[in-house]
Amino acid sequence: MNRVSTGIGSIDEKLGGGFPEASSVLLLSQTPSEKRMFAEQFIVTGVRNDETCLYVDFYRSPSFARSHFRRYGIMDEENLVIVDAVSAQVMAPSEEKYVVKDVLDMDNIRGVIQKAFEEEKPERVILDSLDFLVDRYPREIILDFWHHMMTLSKEHNSVFLTLFINWIMEKRELDALERTVDYLLEFRTKRMGKILMNLVKIHEDKELGIDESGWIPFTFESESGVVTYSPRIMVTGSANSGKTEFIQLLCSRSVEDEDGLKGEGVDRGKIDVSSVETEVFGVRGDESFASTFRLFSREVSGIFLILDSTKPEDIEKGREIVASNLEEVPLVVVANKQDLKGALTAEEIRKRMELPDTIPVVETSLTRDGDLCPALHSLLRLMGAA
Repeated sequence: MNRVSTGIGSIDEKLGGGFPEASSVLLLSQTPSEKRMFAEQFIVTGVRNDETCLYVDFYRSPSFARSHFRRYGIMDEENLVIVDAVSAQVMAPSEEKYVVKDVLDMDNIRGVIQKAFEEEKPERVILDSLDFLVDRYPREIILDFWHHMMTLSKEHNSVFLTLFINWIMEKRELDALERTVDYLLEFRTKRMGKILMNLVKIHEDKELGIDESGWIPFTFESESGVVTYSPRIMVTGSANSGKTEFIQLLCSRSVEDEDGLKGEGVDRGKIDVSSVETEVFGVRGDESFASTFRLFSREVSGIFLILDSTKPEDIEKGREIVASNLEEVPLVVVANKQDLKGALTAEEIRKRMELPDTIPVVETSLTRDGDLCPALHSLLRLMGAA
């Protein structure tokens, strides 16, 4: 079966190369989220592949929509066909070939879209969005239109994506809607630490052999378009404070050997945080630390500061590190080596570092199983992920 790329490598990989031809996809969220960014990436990818792409837009004027597509870089817009369902709403003229004159006339909507299908034979189709129609038509008319769109798409071998914010549908109605599509992608926007993340989840489809994914963070980069990434947690501290051991114990899977970074002063691993695969990486707190910290701290969701509780010089270095956290990224101080003689307690460290109560200090000994749990839970609570 031929696959149609989403234009997002990691998503295509989870889908086995993309969506199959003639498939239907529901882009669903319970609150406003960046579904449209995903849809735009899908269309831009098709246009660049010299495929005819049809975008049915009930919310944006064609000029505004096209300006959004241009953010993704240079492309030939001749392959981008827009069904203009907005100009008539604001009583403005339209230069588009396909124009819905009355959004309260379902026959008009269906007729314009069907004509566009028959004349353009699109390979990719976006409906933006279903909630616009749900707010204006009875359920039976919506479902009939929905089935009509899917029939047209299958007849023309098109991949059909629909955007939908479920404002008012009951669960049984939504379940019925979901059962009619081949793929369901759920979207969510949440904050992790100081970073606002856009997330997508591919829901399980046993018939198509696709396992449900975890939440996949994504963002928009100028020219590149939509890219996925892993949230990051920094582990820092002085040499021999226990950073490497901390990462190894914390992470179920080390990634330091996968890309040749071992021996470069960087240790890395991965953990699941609220069903989101999160990278954990180490940064040495040496002389060049301040500039390195400022570089990385803007891109991380949380920080573990590892201290050797037996070394007063570590306490002073820890004070410098906390002072360098100008972005106020959620931070937990890990007072390590509590099993050794002369180790300072959490309270003694707090006093010496003059830490506010908002920064937890957790006593740890990495030689004891389970000692990491309090530190991890403290950071997750600060990040809003617990």
